[in-house]
Amino acid sequence: MLKSSQLFHLFPLENDNYLKYIDNFDVSSKHRFDSLELCDSEFQLLMELDRCDYGPAFIANQTKRTGSPRVFIYQIKDENIFVGHESRGYEILLFDLDGNCIRKIRKQYEPVKPPQEFIDNLLGNMGRFKDRVIIPDAMPPFHYFFLDDTGRLYVKTHEKGINENEYIHDIFDPEGVFIARKSMTSFSKWMYPGQSLNNAKAKNGHFYCIREKESGYKELVVYKMNWE
Repeated sequence: MLKSSQLFHLFPLENDNYLKYIDNFDVSSKHRFDSLELCDSEFQLLMELDRCDYGPAFIANQTKRTGSPRVFIYQIKDENIFVGHESRGYEILLFDLDGNCIRKIRKQYEPVKPPQEFIDNLLGNMGRFKDRVIIPDAMPPFHYFFLDDTGRLYVKTHEKGINENEYIHDIFDPEGVFIARKSMTSFSKWMYPGQSLNNAKAKNGHFYCIREKESGYKELVVYKMNWE
């Protein structure tokens, strides 16, 4: 039985329901997991849309475990809810506002080995439990995704791009059809990327992102996108 929740977010939907994201710790199983739920106007549970179970928490498990960046991403676009996470592979589910799964967006990908920056970040986050962390063999298939105002889906992979601080993004049209790969600037957290406010955005033919300068300061950069 679920005894405690460390964090939850509520998002209003156009049909008066709510989308609820929960960062959970289940006391009985001692598992840590993220879940996405659909609630009615009184905040009562209608259904669970998706869940990513990360296994026993380090604090509750004395054995070594593989570390995770905890990739759980969800986006709301008009009458659609997009959700994907690290344990299902390269598969992003598309739900309507009533919780019906209407599309699955999938793509083959080349696994990427964990970069040293991620390893350092992971061990730093684990603190006194870092000696029990097993470095994963590969990163999850994607790090983050976002949508523009036309409904195109941009999926940031872990593949390094052409220039420094750029990563390869897979781009899908509003019907979920893969249309392009593009090296694009990106700045987001290695851990819990879905909870970062600084992830890239696209709107009105422009791409917005945060870029970290050599001085350590961050700047907002705006690019104009040309579609041919």
